[in-house]
Amino acid sequence: MPRGAGGLPGGAPNGSDLVLVTNKMCPFAQRAWLALEESGLQYALRECQLYPKPQWLLEINPRGKVPVLVEGGRPLVESEAILDAIAQKCPALAGNPADAEAMSQWRRAVNDEL
Repeated sequence: MPRGAGGLPGGAPNGSDLVLVTNKMCPFAQRAWLALEESGLQYALRECQLYPKPQWLLEINPRGKVPVLVEGGRPLVESEAILDAIAQKCPALAGNPADAEAMSQWRRAVNDEL
């Protein structure tokens, strides 16, 4: 299969520079998807099966986990890092910089408890 953006099969179907590699059953991928939806950024969604892991997923994330956000051919893994990257691109999602510590504590609490 021909490879496109970031080694993904077929590349980004809508010509977007952002591609979210996901599996709809993964809660970590779901929160990355929700953040992208709320951001209003243009992106492509690339669904993949997790078992067996496709070779193209292992090529962009050797751990074989989702989500992966591919931007300009560069993969970014781990949902927390992806959320931070989306917030940088869409300042409205980042909130008030004065509340950064409170937001960080809230995210830690949610991650630890849920």
